[in-house]
Amino acid sequence: MNLYFRLFIFLCSLPFIKKNHKVDLNHKGEMNLWVLPNDLDIFNHMNNGRYLTIMDFGRFHLMAQFGTLKKAYQNGWSPAVGGVRMTYIRSLKLFEKYKLTTQIICWDEKWIYMEQQFIKSKNNELMATALVRALFINKNREKISSQELVTCFFPEGLVSPEMPEAVRKWRESEGK
Repeated sequence: MNLYFRLFIFLCSLPFIKKNHKVDLNHKGEMNLWVLPNDLDIFNHMNNGRYLTIMDFGRFHLMAQFGTLKKAYQNGWSPAVGGVRMTYIRSLKLFEKYKLTTQIICWDEKWIYMEQQFIKSKNNELMATALVRALFINKNREKISSQELVTCFFPEGLVSPEMPEAVRKWRESEGK
């Protein structure tokens, strides 16, 4: 099922998202959500594909907090996910409240790596976690290098934090 209602609410909330004016790569974007009826599969828990779709909102939310969503749009750049390493731990059930956190953890010459987590609000229990690699492409479908993105989005001249072991192993497993 489509997420038109959630998309509408998200787009309406963009002007009110608190901007993180000091770029802090330890910052975790947080969205508070709940499981809706159209998120369920036939077993009455959140569909595995729905997690991935909702993660898109988390990444856009983080971009809005950093003030990069508008810059990307002005440059004609659009994000593209190149891979997700997803781990489902526990099921989210109908109307359960949860938060989605999104954090940039590092980048290389091509990819920006993020961690996204689904955490049940009631007891702060980790329900699912994902490593995501993404990049941006321009109007001609050409890849924008991570360094060009960082320079455009964060003029402070940031350098990537050290690549975590989990990301390094993921890259190696794919021959990178």
